[in-house]
Amino acid sequence: MSVGWPMCASDIDRALLLDLLGSLVGARSVNPPGNERLAAEVLASHLAESRVPAEVSEFGPGRANLVARLGDRSKGPSIALCSHLDVVPPGPGWTTEPFTLQVGEGHVAGRGVCDAKGPLAAMARAFCRLAEREGAGLRGEVLLAAVGGEEQGALGAKALVEGGLRADAVVVGEPTALRVCTAHMGRIEFEICLRGRGGHAAAVQSLDSPIGRLAEVIQRLVRHGEDLAHRCHPLLGPPTLAITSIEAVGITSTSVPGEARLVVDRRLIPGEDHAAASAEITAVLKGVTGLTCVAKNGALPAEQVVDDPLVVSANEALGADAEAIQGFRATCDQYVFAAVGSSVIVLGPGDLQVNRAHGPDETMLIADLVQASEVYERLVRGYLGASDTNGGG
Repeated sequence: MSVGWPMCASDIDRALLLDLLGSLVGARSVNPPGNERLAAEVLASHLAESRVPAEVSEFGPGRANLVARLGDRSKGPSIALCSHLDVVPPGPGWTTEPFTLQVGEGHVAGRGVCDAKGPLAAMARAFCRLAEREGAGLRGEVLLAAVGGEEQGALGAKALVEGGLRADAVVVGEPTALRVCTAHMGRIEFEICLRGRGGHAAAVQSLDSPIGRLAEVIQRLVRHGEDLAHRCHPLLGPPTLAITSIEAVGITSTSVPGEARLVVDRRLIPGEDHAAASAEITAVLKGVTGLTCVAKNGALPAEQVVDDPLVVSANEALGADAEAIQGFRATCDQYVFAAVGSSVIVLGPGDLQVNRAHGPDETMLIADLVQASEVYERLVRGYLGASDTNGGG
């Protein structure tokens, strides 16, 4: 065994953060189907080592949330640090084992290190440090909420609020490059089906092929997407429309298909809702024969006023690193907590594109995780007006 310099507190906490992240990555909470209880139990065990009790509750077989609490809500406001336990399937293209944390020179790789087990581990370590300082003089309550089901329908967050969980403020941990995001986009999906009469390709003139109508539908949708670009949100930009799937396959290469299908992804900006977006699509596709359109509502858009104390505390916690407030162009759990009256921001380490969230070889800089954990702790202390008598920084 080699002998070296003793580890300082920051080195120990960095090691604990990476150990927790490695265990979370190894808990295969892939959604679908979810299985978040595996990851929730990993987190509960880690918290127990800091003498922090946590409650793991199921909202379905194997589907779980975790909530831990610190402080006293009767003495001030409450703030929740919230991120999600579930991850998307690994998919092809990985050069490493996706469920084994790979620690490289200054970075880590593995499914979820960016979205969002990395932000969750950073939040958990901030929570543990506050607990180890016996609340660090907090004037109020801080919660750690690890939710399941975020990747498909925000099921865990919805279960928490339906069960009565409330906080004055919520920080949603998602990869925002450690920039405060006060708004996020909503989403609705449309499944469009065109039916006709298929058959032998040599007899196409006597058939009712949906292919010609498919081309017309695509043209109409593209024009509608171009029209949406004229709307603009100051933080999120315009809403978007993308055709994400097209299917029209005959029985063989010599057969005309009798059915064609499209899937459309429509992103919403604050001020839009599912009903209005559905009405617009209905109008755009009006008159196309043999067409059915089914809407699947997803997240609603959400926006937080920028002069809220939570936003102020977040910018103060970032200090010199604080930049202009931005928007989070993906969807997340912000709208769920905002709907029950919480002030909500989105804030976390990493970048959806740069760090390859949802892609192969998902990665994260270790320094970004460490910095995020420190920011979360400062944010909580600032929002709750913590005294500095317990040595917290």
